[in-house]
Amino acid sequence: MPPLRIRVLTVLTFLSLSSAGAQATSGAALYREGQLDAAFRALQPEAARGDAQAQFLLGELHYNGFATPRNRPEALRWYRLAAAQGYAPAQLLVAEMLLDDGRSPAEWREGEAALRGAAEQELRVPDGAPADARRSLTALLLGEFLPEARVRHPAQAAALLARWADGGDAISAQKLADLYEAGVDDPDPARRLPADRERFLFWTNRAATMPQDGPSTRGPRLTAEAAQLEQAGDLNEAIKVYWEAADLGHVPAMLRLAEVLLATPDRKGSGRFWLERAAERDSAEANLLLGQLLLDERDAVRAAHHFEVATRGQYRSEDTRQAAALALARLLAAGAPDLPADVPRAVEVLRFSARTPEALNVLADLLLAQPTWTALTVNDAMNARLKAALGGLRSAQRTVIWDHFTRRYPESPRWQPAAADLQTMVDWVRRDAQLGDDRGLYLLAQLTLHGLHGIPASESVARDLLSRAVAAGSSDASLTLDYLTAPPPTTRVTAQQAQAALKLAQDGRRDAQIFLASIYLSGNGVPRDLRQALRWTVTAAEGGDVDAMLAASVLYRAGIGTPHDSAAASAWQVKAVRAGVPPAERTKLGAWYADGIGLKPDPARAVALYRDAAEFNEPVAKLLLGRTLLFGTGVTMDTQEGVRWIRLAAEQGVVDAQILLGDLYAAGQHVPKDAELAVTWRRRAADQGSMRALTELAWMALDGEGLPRDPAQALQWAETAAARGYRDALLVLANVYGAGRGVPRNVIKAVEYSRQAAERGSVTGAYNLGISYLTGTGVARDLAQARVWLERAQALGSAEAAAQLRRLAP
Repeated sequence: MPPLRIRVLTVLTFLSLSSAGAQATSGAALYREGQLDAAFRALQPEAARGDAQAQFLLGELHYNGFATPRNRPEALRWYRLAAAQGYAPAQLLVAEMLLDDGRSPAEWREGEAALRGAAEQELRVPDGAPADARRSLTALLLGEFLPEARVRHPAQAAALLARWADGGDAISAQKLADLYEAGVDDPDPARRLPADRERFLFWTNRAATMPQDGPSTRGPRLTAEAAQLEQAGDLNEAIKVYWEAADLGHVPAMLRLAEVLLATPDRKGSGRFWLERAAERDSAEANLLLGQLLLDERDAVRAAHHFEVATRGQYRSEDTRQAAALALARLLAAGAPDLPADVPRAVEVLRFSARTPEALNVLADLLLAQPTWTALTVNDAMNARLKAALGGLRSAQRTVIWDHFTRRYPESPRWQPAAADLQTMVDWVRRDAQLGDDRGLYLLAQLTLHGLHGIPASESVARDLLSRAVAAGSSDASLTLDYLTAPPPTTRVTAQQAQAALKLAQDGRRDAQIFLASIYLSGNGVPRDLRQALRWTVTAAEGGDVDAMLAASVLYRAGIGTPHDSAAASAWQVKAVRAGVPPAERTKLGAWYADGIGLKPDPARAVALYRDAAEFNEPVAKLLLGRTLLFGTGVTMDTQEGVRWIRLAAEQGVVDAQILLGDLYAAGQHVPKDAELAVTWRRRAADQGSMRALTELAWMALDGEGLPRDPAQALQWAETAAARGYRDALLVLANVYGAGRGVPRNVIKAVEYSRQAAERGSVTGAYNLGISYLTGTGVARDLAQARVWLERAQALGSAEAAAQLRRLAP
């Protein structure tokens, strides 16, 4: 379920406050100074005496694993003790821990009661617990973040909002106006709140005349003014106004000021200062960014601390929480010179907070990489894969999931998918194929070729599907189709020669076995029989022939003579590599270990294979090695060395390396930002036929980034890429016609391009199409169609679509 969006109150804000407003205790003072071991010792007797602040801080130490082993049950115990005394920060955390996962009815009631307690306090602290708790309690009562909540209480929500608004809370007044504008519809009259135009106008007017977000509006006003100056291009003046707002303690201003200054080479020191100030105020975004900076500086311990804070801090979007949790888990899993690897804790971080497909997929990888496999471990990993795929994982990754569902790793406990899960996978395959997706078409061709899971067997239909998959870019489909459509051999084998070869093959002659496999594949001298071709290939491979081992791997991977079987393909690839093969085959095996294709995922072994092949000048291995070093996958992160290997691969003409290098320079990630170098590498990739690179160049020409602004050239490049089947080029065309950039504005044409992209699985296309139906731009306004496309975008991972759907909720 989506997490309840409770923002945790900054510890430092409350260190100067006890429940009675007294001076900070000695334990709190030590905590503030960073002397955590001493603070832990000092806080224990204070907490035992009933000091709520000490109990809360002791819970923080247990929760984060500072000065004591990480222990969430113990943290919850101390939070509960502090919450029982009405300590608002503790009440918020109790609510978050009990409501996020919707536990037992008793824990649900306790979490809601704690949230109510925090919401009803009248502490006057800037950005304090009451405001956060009020918003979260309102969301809970309206079922906005927990749609499967036991009961919705819109009338209660309205009553609480009215009381808070009467107390001067402008945000509550505006929320109440929004509530009465739309109303809440429900089959149960007790959970219904009719729309009320008169009350909507009353609370809208009240909200407009009230101070926004507390007694002081100067900080937010200055920040808005600075943003306008920045948008107008007056950056120096914007910095001055951001600085004034930051001096007033406005955290969003601190964060934006830090981002602007950090991007200016001679002002990075000032940017770091404001970033640290925002992080001290518990800004989740600031802590995430600071953690990334510290990671680049190879200070993994402090980076991990800031990532942890970012998962729970204030001003936190769900995207920030997910990004921070994923960064923390990856760091813990890989380890660093000053931070020992801690895979169990990495798994715990993701179990607690993973919601996005990427995070769930990483969780599954970590579970499947455990040294000791159990049925529970495998089951948890499969569930993570399933949730990830339901959340919109691209179908190229679903191929790996399909292997998990239909095959099992040789060394794993036997695990069989439920029939409903298998049918879900078949439905995904059908849908992806209908959208023209290359992996969906390939897998549907496999099901059709072998007549699996209720799909009638038909080689002619399978060939057609494979042809469409090849046109969409599937190399696996190309391999399978090559076997099915091989031209007849120029030299015909007679029946007598085939019979003689069969006798020699049965006597154990490997050359005869390989010859027999080839004629069964082509139907030369014998009726074509793919099963017999596979049988004799495997027989030769079992006799020790390395080329036969590689051929067997290919046949199993291509689904020739047997359904696509990654486990068998990988097993033969492993045997061939052990017997000695060219570097390219070692690289292939490394990629299978990295992705868990038919093998238990083993990132360390993948890296070793990449490095071995790269040192033999294998270009693809250089790319894969560089990527693992760049992102710390199965090896200690080394961004400088990672970029070096990627550059070497790009210089040898590896298109994916050229694209990645272009992306790094465009974003300024791990290399200085350089739009001209981004253009250079993307041009080299486009010259080799990469439609993705051509599309990125089109965007750059539209925006005048690294290239002269040239809408006509951008349009030409985008049309070329779209004509060759690259889906995301359609989004460029939609943008060009929708905004009238270099061409007459044509919103109807823009909507059509968005529709084509959406129908081929584009999350942006689906979102744009949903908004077009919602606003009536280029199409007749149709809320039902808007909901259809926004739901598709949400299923593909769009947070913006989820927000729009909440606004559309009855």
